Amino acid sequence: MKRLLKVISWVIGGMVVLVGGCFVVGQIGVFLPGTRLTDRPLSLSEFNREFGGEDLPDSASNIWYANAATGGRSGVVILYRFDAPFEDCIAHANLLIERNNKAYGPDLQFGKDLIPIDSELIPIGKDVLYRDSERILRDNEMLKRLGLSKVDWFDIENIANGLTVGRPMSHPSRFWIDTDRNRFYYCWWD
Repeated sequence: MKRLLKVISWVIGGMVVLVGGCFVVGQIGVFLPGTRLTDRPLSLSEFNREFGGEDLPDSASNIWYANAATGGRSGVVILYRFDAPFEDCIAHANLLIERNNKAYGPDLQFGKDLIPIDSELIPIGKDVLYRDSERILRDNEMLKRLGLSKVDWFDIENIANGLTVGRPMSHPSRFWIDTDRNRFYYCWWD
């Protein structure tokens, strides 16, 4: 009987160590930095196989994607860009607005209407990502730390005519539609 109790205590102790070790390794994984990005434009099927999860329109082509984390529970960025017919870009924007407004409280909801882009956009590798009147989201050091300093396809500064959505200054996501090139850009930053 004593021997059986000893074996049971060893088994339970081993299980506690194993479960605790898995938990620690899982938590450490959350804090590890990493970068995944495309090195060429992808088709929708290639994108879904490699990255998936963004619910891009069926007509999306010329897809570029980057996802990076500094490590920790913050310091994450997702960028993507695709070409699609104008109506599909609008539909994707409306999908993002709907999802956002269901997920966040009133103080972080997007406006319901797309609005014209009315000021100069700043290139991604420069001082700011968004229009010059908005908060600074990143600088070159952050791009380097995330491994995204060579992302040149996120060229929102080349949008001559486009649409975006009104959103609170503190909101982590943003998108733009280049109406001349039928191109959709998305950025989520935490």
